[in-house]
Amino acid sequence: MKEVITEFMEVSNIHMELMKKTEKIKRKYNGIELYPSEIHTLVSIKDNDEMNMTQIAQRLGVTKGAIFKIIEKLEEKELLSRYKRHDNNKNTYFKLSERGLLAYKGHEKFHKDFFGEPPKEFTKFVAENEEIILNMFEFTKDYLVKHIEKIDNE
Repeated sequence: MKEVITEFMEVSNIHMELMKKTEKIKRKYNGIELYPSEIHTLVSIKDNDEMNMTQIAQRLGVTKGAIFKIIEKLEEKELLSRYKRHDNNKNTYFKLSERGLLAYKGHEKFHKDFFGEPPKEFTKFVAENEEIILNMFEFTKDYLVKHIEKIDNE
């Protein structure tokens, strides 16, 4: 039993490391090269009407300073523009340019391709073991939440 748990933790650690690496890789979306933070900012702007910089930062879970830098890079790449509303001259809002929309559509295609139809073997395995898999995820999530709470309270 201990070997299975150890193996599960090691595989989980590998998954987390791979996920971290994917967040640092530039990708081309319809020929436009962007970091994940840049494309996710564009997606957030496109999918949520009239968000200011503070709201974008909150939505993405980053600081306003980080969003400010990303927005500047996106403007330099001519992917978005700033504007102010007539009824609210205080806040600045953002709109994707045609080039920004092209990158956005490329990102949608990337997600569709990446999260497309899983292999039949995988689908069959999950169907046959769905309850066990869901219980394992729930247990792992609860374990990690309790572990983080314990660390925070020390």
